[in-house]
Amino acid sequence: MNMQSLANGRYGSVADFVASLNSVRNTCNDKNYYDKGDRAEWLGGGCATLSDVKRCMRDGWPEGSRAVDDMLAKASAIETVPIDRRRRLTRCELGDSLDIHSVYRGELATAWTRAVRRATRGPQHVEILANMICQGGDDSSVLKWRGVAAIVLADKLEQSGFRVRIVVGFGGELSKSNERVSCRIVVKDHSNPLDVATCAAVTLPGFFRALGHQWAICHAAQQAYDGSMSVKQCIVESGEIILSHEARDESTARAWIEARIADINGQCAA
Repeated sequence: MNMQSLANGRYGSVADFVASLNSVRNTCNDKNYYDKGDRAEWLGGGCATLSDVKRCMRDGWPEGSRAVDDMLAKASAIETVPIDRRRRLTRCELGDSLDIHSVYRGELATAWTRAVRRATRGPQHVEILANMICQGGDDSSVLKWRGVAAIVLADKLEQSGFRVRIVVGFGGELSKSNERVSCRIVVKDHSNPLDVATCAAVTLPGFFRALGHQWAICHAAQQAYDGSMSVKQCIVESGEIILSHEARDESTARAWIEARIADINGQCAA
């Protein structure tokens, strides 16, 4: 799989993103300083190298899963407005079943019945974009809690009948060349189940702090790239719920979840 544009990278899954990194020439990997020395405090998740991050991506990250479970338990009192997807019989001019007595009465406009879904208010499909870039001096737990917030919100919404997509992204400018960076990776699409075990891309700090930087390094292989970029935002699509710097720890992550659910409940009630 070929590397996508530095300014507009888009991957349909984490597997596609990792495959693109694995497909590049070794000269790119030679520039990766994440496999040189212990980076555990910065990468988080007990990862000291890029290889450790890839292992957690493959096998899952238990600490991230536990944090999600704990937050779900604490957020159990936060109620979401359920979407009613049941089909109901509706009278119409042409449908699945004919009521002959209505025909005899001349009620032709309502002689047939058909099972249709009830019209629902508010968003049935929800898109969450988690900005997985932060300041280099920030503790790795900042990204962990940001990811936990995205997964917990998605889980609670899906339990109420919504279909949720989770995208992780990072964006900025390369410090040496001022080139624009934007990369978006779908972690979970609307039609896929929410599998917490495979959501390490949202909770594992090293996902961006190793793989994200590695992706940028591969585009800048001919430059004296020092692994740094400005902290900005990837390309945002219309209607996406943005999760970014407002979630930094457990309390701010929960506050963000509560605020977004209140927003969605308000749209459903409108």
